Parts: sequence; C-alpha cells; structure tokens
Amino acid sequence: MTFVREPENTSLGAWRQAVAPLLYNILPILAPVNYLVLMRVIGEINHPECKVTLFHWNNRYLIKIEQDLLEQTFKVAEYDVPTEDEARRLVDEEFLAAALRQFSAMRQALHDALQKI
Repeated sequence: MTFVREPENTSLGAWRQAVAPLLYNILPILAPVNYLVLMRVIGEINHPECKVTLFHWNNRYLIKIEQDLLEQTFKVAEYDVPTEDEARRLVDEEFLAAALRQFSAMRQALHDALQKI
C-alpha cells in the first residue's frame, strides 16, 4: 500500500491559496455564518479493491473508502489522531480488510432491499 500526496506546487494549489482568503472574507458577508471551514484532500492510498481518500476538515480526519457504488466514511477527531502521518497509519491492511467485509454486508443488504421492490 502506497500513499499518494497531492502535489503542492500545482496550478490548482496556487489557485486554492489565492482564492481561500477571499472565500473567508467574502462568504460571511454574502451568507452570514459563524465560521467557514474548507475541506482539504490530504491524499489517496492505493489499494487494488477500493479507492481510499484521506481528508482534513473541521478538526477531523475523514477516511473515505469507495467500492463500486458504495462508500464508507470514517471520521476521526484531531485530538485522537493529531498528525497526518498518524491518520495515514490508521488505514492499515487490517482496517481495510474490515471495511471490505462491511462492503459485502452493505451490498447484500442493498440486494435484499431491492428484491422487495
């Protein structure tokens, strides 16, 4: 399993750096909110059976696992896993094997529900 980091010096990264301060200043005027938090993609973890994406948002790490039309999202508080490296280490082979077993159960539940229609 290898971790793919989003390139820092891409034009998209530069665009985000230029636009993010504007969003923080303009959006509260247009739609008053107490705070604005942007979700950041930390990277992806390569796996042959599913897509795994790691996000940082609202003082949490989100681990999104996708397989076919199904997805699972795990939210982990920043105080439980304080660094990005620790969040990456959380997604090990044992964790992914359990998630893949859950996908099987989800797929079966959906199949059973569709059979009732």
